[in-house]
Amino acid sequence: MKLSGRVIAGLGQGRLLGYPTANLDCDPGTLEGGVYAAFVVYRGVRYPAALMIGIGGDFSAKGGPASGADAKPKVEVHLLDQTMELVGELLNVEIVERVSEMRRVNSREELLRKIEEDIKRVRVLCSE
Repeated sequence: MKLSGRVIAGLGQGRLLGYPTANLDCDPGTLEGGVYAAFVVYRGVRYPAALMIGIGGDFSAKGGPASGADAKPKVEVHLLDQTMELVGELLNVEIVERVSEMRRVNSREELLRKIEEDIKRVRVLCSE
């Protein structure tokens, strides 16, 4: 499965946690919410990445999904070991495998543990 979208400005929450993400303006189609191992193709280079698909609030220290009919799935990618300013750029995402489902977290520490676990799994899947 592949996704493609332009990077839009986000709230910077991932950056504050040490895991900056590029927020994509795209429809995840039939993909279930969760974290996926993926590759991002940008300017001809393929970068391993963690892809997150979820409703706003799912992946925050406060937890809990957004509600209402206007709750649009968010699509974000964290490029492993990269720091780039990508707002306005077009990214192509090649999905490898689902790593985990979205789950509510109760603290910043729990959120960081979950992110670290997911990133470890993404590294393994993207190196195979």
